[in-house]
Amino acid sequence: MRQISKIQRFLTHGVLVGLLLGILAGCGSDGLLLAPTQVDLLQIRPDNRSREEVRVFREKADLERNWALVYYRSWRRGGDVRYLELSRQHMANAVSNYFNLQVSMGHSFPTFYDIDQVRLEGCGFLREVESQAQLYEIPLAPIAIEGCFYR
Repeated sequence: MRQISKIQRFLTHGVLVGLLLGILAGCGSDGLLLAPTQVDLLQIRPDNRSREEVRVFREKADLERNWALVYYRSWRRGGDVRYLELSRQHMANAVSNYFNLQVSMGHSFPTFYDIDQVRLEGCGFLREVESQAQLYEIPLAPIAIEGCFYR
């Protein structure tokens, strides 16, 4: 009699553990345990972006940043106010793209702090553009810069 109760306890315990694991891991409609797919794992990740997506978004932001620097150099050489405005607009777009990328990927992503450094440098560049505009009495239209918190 005692032997049966141990077996019953083992079976009962085994069934309960199996049910618990099934509930935690997710069961199919037939009651079989399903392994999570890669898509499920991507949806669980807090950053919700793949390395390829991050690379594409960063390249887009880097391109905006490069155009800002080209326009700024053109303004320094020729003095055309449109180049200063274009430089400011492109850098504001780049900073906004970097900021949105950081928000979407989170602190745990390997390149988060590299992108943060570039974003902060972009904010410094925008301060420099605004100080140059004040120095040369160039009126700049106010723009909202998402990602710079220096104002």
